Parts: sequence; C-alpha cells; structure tokens
Amino acid sequence: MLLDCFRKETCQPRNSEERMILIKYDRKAKWCVKTFMSISQATCIALILAPIVGPQNTDRPLPFKTYLPYSISGLYPYLATYLQHVGAIFYGVLLNVSFDSLVYGFTLHVCGQIELLCYRLSKIYKDHSKQYQIDTDKGTIISECVRHQLYVHEIVRRIQSLFVWTVTILFIFSMVTLCTSIFQMSKVA
Repeated sequence: MLLDCFRKETCQPRNSEERMILIKYDRKAKWCVKTFMSISQATCIALILAPIVGPQNTDRPLPFKTYLPYSISGLYPYLATYLQHVGAIFYGVLLNVSFDSLVYGFTLHVCGQIELLCYRLSKIYKDHSKQYQIDTDKGTIISECVRHQLYVHEIVRRIQSLFVWTVTILFIFSMVTLCTSIFQMSKVA
C-alpha cells in the first residue's frame, strides 16, 4: 500500500535528471540496508559459532540457554535443537533488520521526492526567468507541483503511522526481553 504511493505518476521521474535524483536516494537506502544486514548477519554467525568454538560448560553447547523437556545427549536431538536455535537467530536478525530499516528507507525515498519537487520548481524558474506573469503552461506546472507536495505530505503521514506501530512493537519486545533478563538475574542472586 505504501509502495504504491511511490509508484504513482506524480512521483515518477520525467527525464534523466529526475531519474538520477531518485536513483541517488534509492542507492543510499539500499546501501544502508545492505550494510546493516551485513553487520547483523556477521553478529548472527558469531552467535551461532560461539558455543562450538568458545569455552564449553557442557558437552552439547547451544547458542542460547533454554529449558529443554528432553535430553540432547544423542546426536539427532542435539542437531535438531541446534538447528532450531540457528533458525531462530536468523529469523530474529532478518526481522530486526527489516523493522529497523523499513521506516528509514521510506524516509530516504520521501527525501528523494522532496528533492525531485525542488528540482521541478527550480526548473520552472529557470525556464521562465524572464517572464513575470504566470501563463497557463507555467500555472499548470505549478499546480502539478502543489499536488506533488500534497501527495508527499500524505506519504509522510502514512510513514508516521507505520513508524508508531513499528516502534510500539519493538518497544513491547524490548520490554519483554528486559523483564525476562531482570527476572533471570533475580533468580541467580
């Protein structure tokens, strides 16, 4: 639904200069997501390999401390449990990167739309700098720019509502993690 907003004709480039403006912001958004994903996946691999490579308190180390209602002394139950932990880590990392970079990526694309709008407005001035009266062609272009600005404002409003839900979900999961950690620490003491 939000992606469809960026696919409307108003938000599409009309020439190569406008296309380059949008490509610049698209590349920046993709670079940020790829960098964040790479760092997060490196951390994920470290979490997966740490129990195997690091010091071992048990003969069958797992990436997370967890309650198991079954024995993992056999090879197959251990591998199944270890693979479950690996899947949970990868899924958690992908979900975290997706949530964290979604709003930022949309924000960068909105910045591209604002720069595109500024380019179109400056082009009106450059093309008609000698004229002081508004002719119908120039008035049409200005009205298109006003519609584009209103449309960008609507996109920003939708991103803000998405951001509120994203932050709420992340806050709830962070609070669950924090409360669980405090509970576990209180049991140790």
